[in-house]
Amino acid sequence: QILILGEGADMYIETSLPTSLALVYLVTNLSTHAVLDTKAHIEAVETDLRIASKIQADALPPAAPDFEDFPQIILRGSMNTAKEVGGDFYDYFPIDENHLCFLIADVSGKGTPAALFMMKSKTMIKDYTLTKDTTSEIFNAVNARLCENNDEAMFATAWIGILDTRTMTLQYTNAGHNYPVLQRKGKPCELIESVHGLFLGGMDFTRYKQAEITLEPGDRLLLYTDGVTEAHDCENALYGTQRLKKILDSTRDEPGEKALENILADIRLFADKVPQFEDITMVVLTTKEKSGNELTVRLSGELNTLSAPELSALVDSELDGVQTLTLDFAQCDYVSSAGLRILLAAFKKMKGAKGTMKLINVGQNFSEVLQNTGLDAVFDIQ
Repeated sequence: QILILGEGADMYIETSLPTSLALVYLVTNLSTHAVLDTKAHIEAVETDLRIASKIQADALPPAAPDFEDFPQIILRGSMNTAKEVGGDFYDYFPIDENHLCFLIADVSGKGTPAALFMMKSKTMIKDYTLTKDTTSEIFNAVNARLCENNDEAMFATAWIGILDTRTMTLQYTNAGHNYPVLQRKGKPCELIESVHGLFLGGMDFTRYKQAEITLEPGDRLLLYTDGVTEAHDCENALYGTQRLKKILDSTRDEPGEKALENILADIRLFADKVPQFEDITMVVLTTKEKSGNELTVRLSGELNTLSAPELSALVDSELDGVQTLTLDFAQCDYVSSAGLRILLAAFKKMKGAKGTMKLINVGQNFSEVLQNTGLDAVFDIQ
């Protein structure tokens, strides 16, 4: 006889050995199936998360892009998520031959909901950037769309900048995001302490503003999310902006990707293996310094009475110390007599400084103009 105990210590029944064995087999088999079902479910969830993480990573631009039309600009990005999928994102892309957009954002919450809102926000920002004229208009449009049917009250802090590579004027809008760090050449780091409106997805009546700064050769601008400055150690002390500025100052002579690597390494050193709950995302823009006394100017559209003064001002301000001036006509459709006068002025200035001026990618129409005016024998055309 086999005794089978019930819930209470004094509750049992007596049954035969075959019946007892059958009951033991049944309970064991049910438990095994439950364990296997749970394991299969966990594996399926983990697979889905890996796929989602891969999709999210693929949605980001390359960490080290090469913008052929903007050789004077270097952009680098980095993102380390606290979970398999995150809510941070960054992006950079050319708008046209003269304007480059870059941005960073941090979505509220974590995990899959934040990742979905991140993909939605990122797509909207890029779409409106290609159709709107200013950073404030872009965020006005994106905010209005994100506020629609937002029952879960999701939102995103964001910072967007559009750089005019002809004048190096940076137009930007801050929607409740962390202050960027500006590192002027030869000067200590400083914060750009300006906010132009509430976070995106907060209030549909928000109207954003914008501001402008001018970047100089050798300047650097760091964008980051709160996962950087709010990284914490075992005593819950925060990494903070002062330490961030200090490590950025120490990497002044390093390339952008090395600066990001050093910041991330310093955050990990500070945290001392304490798990972090925020994504750590950064974008750094560096403007190249003039090297080798060379200057390349890419002309676009028409060089006529309206646009010639702009080239004239560029020649007057940028040619000091330049020994080789290269004018690229690959995207220039037409050169008027006013444009020819500016080219001659630049040529005379370079010759007076014992320098050289080269014309490259000259189209057939402009080539014929140069031949008809005899300037083909004056200019170095390659």
